[in-house]
Amino acid sequence: MSNTPQPLSTVEKTLLREAASEGEEGMYRAASTMVQRSHKRNLSLDEVVNQPFQYTGRWSPDLDTVSSHPPPATLSAMTRAMARAIEPPY
Repeated sequence: MSNTPQPLSTVEKTLLREAASEGEEGMYRAASTMVQRSHKRNLSLDEVVNQPFQYTGRWSPDLDTVSSHPPPATLSAMTRAMARAIEPPY
């Protein structure tokens, strides 16, 4: 079993770039908007974050660099925030 971390998805990178500095609650709020737009527009999360003018963090020229090595605590907070955002009632 490898100890190599899995690459982050575009959604995860966008969420980190968009709201990591706001902590878990800020990431939860940003993730919630992604999920709401996904359901409302009948799009995948990837399709939502890839739409122009939706999330400025997605189009940041340093997206891959900034999200390449986030601290473990930030990754854990992002994972919890996303899990909360996708819970029912959706």
